[in-house]
Amino acid sequence: MSFQTYEAILKKLMDLYNKSPIGWKIAINQDSSGFYNIYVLTPKGLYQIKLESLSIPAPLGLGTKIGGIKEARKVIGRRIPDYGFRTLSQKELKIIIEALAKNKPSILGEVINRVLKAKPTKLPQKNFSALLEGPVIYLNKEVFVSRKQRELDEKLRRDLKKLMYKEGRYMGYV
Repeated sequence: MSFQTYEAILKKLMDLYNKSPIGWKIAINQDSSGFYNIYVLTPKGLYQIKLESLSIPAPLGLGTKIGGIKEARKVIGRRIPDYGFRTLSQKELKIIIEALAKNKPSILGEVINRVLKAKPTKLPQKNFSALLEGPVIYLNKEVFVSRKQRELDEKLRRDLKKLMYKEGRYMGYV
């Protein structure tokens, strides 16, 4: 199986998202080697992206489609709100900023819950005050839906290490 680079799979997923922004969910976890997995449930199936880090600009990563909707439900629960972009009005943005400045989590929670109930939209090109992106769920354990997916995860890890060596970035992790 061939993998796509992080940049290529991200572009593919953004194109898919902008065609159909409803029904997406995203979860992340850290594997036993310290790499991060991003699981992206789309209306077309489940993708896994393995990244060297979440905290550096332009991380190296590889990814591929790993299953359909049935497999995705084993990784990402149905009860979480859909991932996506939601526009914020000037009023909502002002309330959020004030709630953060005054340390008022209940007000912040009310606004964010209200915004999350709105349907995600395509990524707007202009004419918006602000965007809320998410939610992204953090899983506290490694998740494998099958033996085949575990083997695929190991191959992603090996190939990412090879890419990091090739780019001269792996020695920093030793």
